[in-house]
Amino acid sequence: MEQREVEIDLIDFMYEVLSHWRGLLAVVLIGAVLGGGYSYVKSASAAQVVSEPATLEMYEEQLTAREIADVKTLLLYDQMAASYATDPFMQLDASAVPEGTLILSISQDDNNGNVAQAIRRLVTSSEYYSYLTEKTGYTSDMSKLFIDSGVTVGAADATKVVQSLEDALNAAASSDTVAITCVGESEEFCKNVLQDTLSYLESKKTELVSVYGDYAIQTLSDSVNVVSDSRVSALQADAVAKYTANKTARDTLDKAISEQQRAYYELLMAGEEATESTVEQAVAVKPQVSKKMIALGAIGLLFLYGIYLFMAYAFNGKWQNHSSYQETYGLTDLGTIRKTGAKQKQGLDAVIARGRLRGMKELSVEEAVDTLSSSIALQTEKEKINTLAFVGGNYGEETESQMKALAEALQKKNADISVKTLYDVSYNATAIDQLAGVDAVVIVETAAKSRISEMTKEILLLTNQKIRILGGVTI
Repeated sequence: MEQREVEIDLIDFMYEVLSHWRGLLAVVLIGAVLGGGYSYVKSASAAQVVSEPATLEMYEEQLTAREIADVKTLLLYDQMAASYATDPFMQLDASAVPEGTLILSISQDDNNGNVAQAIRRLVTSSEYYSYLTEKTGYTSDMSKLFIDSGVTVGAADATKVVQSLEDALNAAASSDTVAITCVGESEEFCKNVLQDTLSYLESKKTELVSVYGDYAIQTLSDSVNVVSDSRVSALQADAVAKYTANKTARDTLDKAISEQQRAYYELLMAGEEATESTVEQAVAVKPQVSKKMIALGAIGLLFLYGIYLFMAYAFNGKWQNHSSYQETYGLTDLGTIRKTGAKQKQGLDAVIARGRLRGMKELSVEEAVDTLSSSIALQTEKEKINTLAFVGGNYGEETESQMKALAEALQKKNADISVKTLYDVSYNATAIDQLAGVDAVVIVETAAKSRISEMTKEILLLTNQKIRILGGVTI
């Protein structure tokens, strides 16, 4: 007798799946937790790359006062370096520099020298520097450009101008002679500065007359020559020394600042556009749990669990409660005996069990044994069977006690029959020998323990020995 190809009963499979409702709920919960956890971790990770425009105010709130001061110091160093690199004054040749000299004689009625002193103050004032800046286009702070006892001013191309009151002409405060000396990139530039100086003094005459009375200015000398000026070389050497020291300090500070300080520095470098950030800063976003990922996690894991149940149902290779002798081997299904000590199903389990029986009554162990023994006794009497054997696999006390109970019940109902219980006849020589003289057998297999491959060998052996099989019982 060959094992038949068994069709899967979808309704029975549905009840099989439902019988694992606790596992289904656990899988749904685990899947939801995994999906939600994944979405939470993913959103937390993504929060590190979410960016928004950064502002000076944002960094100034995050950085300490010392960190902000370091950044601004670094910026100052860079500005000084840029000024040094583009400063034409550093390109002057101190041994041959254009120098213009303007010597003025101031005459006044009372000759008290007050006008001359006022003019000296004017040509060293910030107003004078601003006037020259406007005329020449020089954009630096003129008040900082002193050289020795004189003043340095400049032109549109940042050429420096040195104004110096000659020691000999300015030694006495009452002197009515004022000397102005300038140096620059060209003789033309020096001439323009001297001419602008005369224009400035002329623009101030009305104001001076109202205070000091009438006066007259006479130009004694207005000359431009190429000379060697030690003051220029001294200033250049001093500027080089300061630049070198600043560069060393700048490099040290640049290595020490943090990435956050560097971002703040870049905003400051943007100048007027710094209020609208030209860089971006990663910001922390509160991680969130996605409802979609919770649903996907639950459904996905439930689907995988369903596949597992199907594989276990269809291909586990063991005899099951729902297995049918009729469908598998063409034998009569005599009945099922519930395992001793099995708990009475309650609630949803009971509903699923009743649905799986499809209207049939679920018998207790005693009822099942009594019913089966009566059915077998009736059949043995009709067919005049004198010797009957219960044949099955030995899977412990449960199987042994059920087979023994069946044998005893059958013996009581048919005292004329001889009953045997044989185990593992497919590979047990003693059991095979005891089959001699047996008229018929009843197959007794244990659900979830008996292997279908061994059952097939067992039934094939009985068939080859021409021993009649009355049917099968499932424990």
